Formats: sequence, structure tokens, C-alpha cells
Amino acid sequence: MNDGVYGAFNCLLFDHQEREPYVLSMSNSFSIPASPPSVSSSVWGPTCDSIDCINKTTSLPIQLDVGDWLGWKTMGAYTVCAASGFNGFEVSQVVYTSGVAGAGVREVLRAYAQEEV
Repeated sequence: MNDGVYGAFNCLLFDHQEREPYVLSMSNSFSIPASPPSVSSSVWGPTCDSIDCINKTTSLPIQLDVGDWLGWKTMGAYTVCAASGFNGFEVSQVVYTSGVAGAGVREVLRAYAQEEV
């Protein structure tokens, strides 16, 4: 992961939140199979700090690879404002989903939101 509890996921420490990831892109595609084979996984931040754990246990697709994108619901404006540059890591880049460039991401998010209803 390129972010952790010293960045946008500080809500896990400060607010005792729990977040579950979902797959935004896999194999350079925003078309995700409905039920890909999955495996029990853990998700960690980039710092090698023992508290930089985002998910101790979650289910993720077996085919998930470096460069694929994960998303988390309800991670809005107040997540990045408390981020720090701990241990030399930069605060994560914000990816906007507005405008022409964000059309693919918006479609994935829209489909995901409809599934959750």
C-alpha cells in the first residue's frame, strides 16, 4: 500500500474506525469480475512500523497484484488533513474523480454504490 495510519488511514488510530477495502482496478482494468476467487489477506501501510496495519484480516482476490487499486468507502476530506510525513514518507497524492480523466473511476464507483444498496 502507498498509504497507511500515518497518512489518510489515521482515522483507524484516532477515531477507532474500521474500514474494508474493495477492488477498484485489477490487471489494468476497471472491469472487475463479479466474484473472483479470493484469499484471506492482511493490508499494511508502507512504513514497516508494526502499528501501520490497515486490515488485519480481509478477503481479497487471488489475482490482485502490485499496481492494482483498492478503494475504501467514507474516506473523504478529513482523512488527509491529519496525515503526516512520518519516517520520510510523503503524504499520499489525492486522485480526483471529476472531469474527463476521472470517468472510468466514476463508473466503477457508481457500479459499486449500486451494488451496496
